[in-house]
Amino acid sequence: MKNVILEFDQFVRSVEISKSDVFTVLLGAGASVNSGIKSANECIWEWKRDIYLTKSSHNYKLKLDDRSEQVRATIQKWLDSESTYPALGHTDEYSTYIEKCYPIEDDRRKYFQRLCQQKEPSVGYRLLCLLSQAGIVKSVWTTNFDDLTRDAAIKTGNTIIDISLDSVERIFRPMNNSELLLVKLHGDYKYGPLKNTTPELSRQDDTFRSKLITYLNDKHLIVSGYSGRDESVMNALKESYSKRGSGRLYWCGYGIEVPEKVRELIELARANGREAYYIPTDGFDKLMISLAGSCCRDNTELNDKFFEYLKATNQQIENSTFSIQANNIGSIIKGNLFPIKLPQEAFQFQSPITSEPSPWKAIKELIRSSEVVAVPFKGYIWGLGAVKTMPHTLIMDCPRP
Repeated sequence: MKNVILEFDQFVRSVEISKSDVFTVLLGAGASVNSGIKSANECIWEWKRDIYLTKSSHNYKLKLDDRSEQVRATIQKWLDSESTYPALGHTDEYSTYIEKCYPIEDDRRKYFQRLCQQKEPSVGYRLLCLLSQAGIVKSVWTTNFDDLTRDAAIKTGNTIIDISLDSVERIFRPMNNSELLLVKLHGDYKYGPLKNTTPELSRQDDTFRSKLITYLNDKHLIVSGYSGRDESVMNALKESYSKRGSGRLYWCGYGIEVPEKVRELIELARANGREAYYIPTDGFDKLMISLAGSCCRDNTELNDKFFEYLKATNQQIENSTFSIQANNIGSIIKGNLFPIKLPQEAFQFQSPITSEPSPWKAIKELIRSSEVVAVPFKGYIWGLGAVKTMPHTLIMDCPRP
């Protein structure tokens, strides 16, 4: 099978040269991270943490940072010991943990309402709307519950047709050059039911499913921020790309590793005469900056808006488009470099050592053979490293992680 990867610069040129064709975009949770909304993986760790804290009576007073690697290791060890939760990294983690954390459907809706409220669309969403205004992107399909695409369209003066599980019939409308079609595949927390548990994610609304399958026959699909986690959408994509058609698949992933599910979809599409590629990217915003910058530069009005949006969001195009293709190194850069591993944890704790005549000297002597850095400050010891690597004689009253 031919290499499935299309280099990022090649992808941008491909879209620009084909901009008179019709494109559609499929967005996942990763697209919303720069707008302040947690990714699916971050949500999973939040649910794990809350289950861990509330399941045990002695844990409820703790304040744990679920972004900490050490905290995550502690939580995961406890979850594994319970023998009722999926293994770390299993595809069922998302649906299992949200249902365990919030078994009541309306509570799940309220969780996502809290998660999405008062969030402003990042520059990527504004530039997505600019591509719509340029006549390139005609529709956006999303597994997200947020309103970032809709809000960006309103802020940029675009007309958007918002379709969710409670308004499925709206999808049957003529294609209009002045409208951007937004299809929320998993629902909208404001109005109706959401799809996030295993039984819900294994099914897709029949109308959405059939429309997506036929829609992609002659339209190019750009995927961004989507992991392919839910079975319903992936099955619809597989059915669509198992049929001959002219619409290409551009799966824009984060980094150069091609997920197995994505590779299978690309190979299925190619086996049925479709063009399909995986494009390594550095996130949704930078993807949109590159596409909009390339596709709008020959239109003075759109190009002015492009720089206006960048300026309004404190984005500098020189920094945003810079990238290093680490997989194409063809020369020796240095032979005397050493890898540096930065500390992952910072700790503050009280210790009688700080009251000694020479606390700096005492601490330096204690940590001499340890992989930590520690200093005295205002009656406390501040440490960088991991608790397990700190000398026992140094830690007198260190709080539990």
